[in-house]
Amino acid sequence: MDRRSFLAMAGLPLGFSAGPPPAVAGDQDRPVGSLRLQETAGLRRFGYPVHVRLPDQGPLRGVPESRFRLERHGRDVSAQFHRVRQADGGSVLEVDFNASPGPFELEVYTLHDDPRLPSGRETRRGIHVQQGLPIIQVANGPHIAYRLDDHLQGFVRSVRTPALEFLAPSSRGLFLAKTEEAPQFLSERPEHGQPGPGVEVTRPGPLAVGLRWQARIALSGRPPLRSTVELSFPSSKSWIETTWVVDDPQDQVDRMGVELALQLAGRPTLWDCGASSTVYGTLRGDERMTFEAGGLPPRSGTEPRWVIRHGTAETLQDFATARRDEANPPEGWIHVMDPSRCTAMAVADFGRLGPGIRDRFEVHARGRLLFERAFPREKTGPAAANEPKKTLRFWLHFVPAPVQVGAVTSPQSMLAPLQVQWMAAGTPQP
Repeated sequence: MDRRSFLAMAGLPLGFSAGPPPAVAGDQDRPVGSLRLQETAGLRRFGYPVHVRLPDQGPLRGVPESRFRLERHGRDVSAQFHRVRQADGGSVLEVDFNASPGPFELEVYTLHDDPRLPSGRETRRGIHVQQGLPIIQVANGPHIAYRLDDHLQGFVRSVRTPALEFLAPSSRGLFLAKTEEAPQFLSERPEHGQPGPGVEVTRPGPLAVGLRWQARIALSGRPPLRSTVELSFPSSKSWIETTWVVDDPQDQVDRMGVELALQLAGRPTLWDCGASSTVYGTLRGDERMTFEAGGLPPRSGTEPRWVIRHGTAETLQDFATARRDEANPPEGWIHVMDPSRCTAMAVADFGRLGPGIRDRFEVHARGRLLFERAFPREKTGPAAANEPKKTLRFWLHFVPAPVQVGAVTSPQSMLAPLQVQWMAAGTPQP
């Protein structure tokens, strides 16, 4: 994809701004801090979405959002600023912009409080959210549109480009479970004396849209648990980043995950995944594949680092595996493809969260995609302490096939967000 096509997808102007208007008497443009952005994975990035939360204090406190300006090497950088109130009553300044650093490159951006900026700088181009109960639409027209239910029924209901739909209507969405019980999907949760809250728009666009759901979920009559789901939709990439946190002080949750129904056409279904290296295959008829890592039981006298199985429910057999003492950790991503489209899923910390925690993908030929994180039920030693939070962070990326052309990025890049350090004005530089 060339630069002009990329900027059109991102909804950005086809060039850089000329900087702030000339100063006049009484104006005072002052730097309030700097952002030190580091590429740490050894990958060149192209318009990579950067999202950072800054403490709304010190030189940021009281500055209207419309007065912030981001600059690098004397040139303005298209950026989005939005204050978001937190559960404790405080607030943070959410900053979004795109960056294109080279491998291991360090970039420094300066954040300004600039009273000279004209009002109404917001552009209609880019990604925006529209609410019309019970449907929410997040769209970067005409390139891609996402449809969700106000109460997160089924998680994401539709992902559509001008030529393709990626999801079937039977997705069940996010779930929690005890080991001996069926999954409790968020869309089927009991309500405890009050209707479940709807969506909160934390970032309205145009560079990124942020949505947040907060609710209380109960597992079979147990005390309800506080659940927070945050979704981020960048304008420069066709992915959804999801962070789900469940406060679980009594360690009720044994499993958490997500189940989607993918729209697929043509057979066979193609898949590949990031284990210690890339493994790929096909699925036909009633076949499925699973990809597991983490706290796996010994097999054939060895302890596996990861295992991929393939077959039907009755004939599932080992397809590929690696010994824990001989292999690198798995990367933790999977592609599911037909001749026209590819859905990628990548999970942060796949198979790396500690003793007993097991991560598992499952893909069916007919389009069912499931990810599940299982926590150890019987704990000893340090792991016996209560688990205050259960967390799942993942990305879903929707691109045309072939994925090497359609994605304009890689799953390794998704799993390695750019690292940003905030230095408020007056803080000693490292």
